[in-house]
Amino acid sequence: MSDNDRAGRIRYQYLSQFGDGADLPVELLHRMATDIAGQCGHTLLKAHRLAWGWTVAQAVEEFHRMCRREKIKPRGLVARSWMDWEAGSRPSWDYQDLLSQLFRKIGRASCRERV
Repeated sequence: MSDNDRAGRIRYQYLSQFGDGADLPVELLHRMATDIAGQCGHTLLKAHRLAWGWTVAQAVEEFHRMCRREKIKPRGLVARSWMDWEAGSRPSWDYQDLLSQLFRKIGRASCRERV
């Protein structure tokens, strides 16, 4: 079983336990991300994206949506950069702060999509 399949199973277990299709509290999504990172060896960034049920493209779009909503200066984030960060490259301090905001400010994330 691949790590992505394992991450999908972890996500499915959480959704089964806490209500498939329900909006999950951010705290639960963070716990899910920690479990995914620990059991699958993914970086925390990738684990959070998988816990939220986003593709890379969706994560980048959510990032830009957050910047617009919060009136933060637009950034040039693209999927290639996100994938580099998931592979272990370190984002700048500015992007680290914004990524932290992304996974805090969502509030509740829709978990209707599969990993």
